[in-house]
Amino acid sequence: MSRPSQNVQSTLQEAHIRVSLATRVGVTRLSATLDKCNLGAVLEWLSTLKFSEQHLEFDRHFLGTCNWFLSLEEFVAWKSREKQTLYCSAIGGAGKTVLVSVVVDTLRMTVSSRDVGISMIYCKHDKPDSHEMLKVAMTLLKQVVQIRAGRILLELEKLLKEHLHTKDTRPDLTRVLEVLNALLSKYSELFLIVDGLDEISNDEARLNLIMLHLKLTGRPYVYITVN
Repeated sequence: MSRPSQNVQSTLQEAHIRVSLATRVGVTRLSATLDKCNLGAVLEWLSTLKFSEQHLEFDRHFLGTCNWFLSLEEFVAWKSREKQTLYCSAIGGAGKTVLVSVVVDTLRMTVSSRDVGISMIYCKHDKPDSHEMLKVAMTLLKQVVQIRAGRILLELEKLLKEHLHTKDTRPDLTRVLEVLNALLSKYSELFLIVDGLDEISNDEARLNLIMLHLKLTGRPYVYITVN
């Protein structure tokens, strides 16, 4: 049997290369899709609370909205790390949640970096899960993953192996805070925004949420809205 001509060999070789490249691309795309699916499952397991999505709902305002607040001496001192905690009090319906969204956006534009964490908690009277300390702490863990573009750091991977990947159980608050603080320690600073503390009717739950920031490493700079 005669050997294929050089042109035929070249054509076959080129076709083989194309198939190999297409296969690699397909595998890469499949891996990326699986990674994305796995990440989605991890985020859902960490928390069904969607504070980041809620922020986008409230983040609809005209340019310059709340500039009067951003120029206040108290806010400037807090943003400049001269003041540890800032309380904002106003009657219901005054626009505190919109103000919170402006504060978060301002921080993201002015102080946000890989070394500075910005986390948010939106408390709602009709969403009891947003009042529970464990679920809120798990949601803060979820936000760390989102801030780090889906990277699962070693400390969190250990937690997932202990619970999600083996037994599908839930960790207790002590373990969650241990992992959360290990991740937060990688930040030089943390800003924690808590909106609607007054929407928690249960006194103990409200106190627990207030105390949460004291359990976080690095003494976060806290902004709280209340009636």
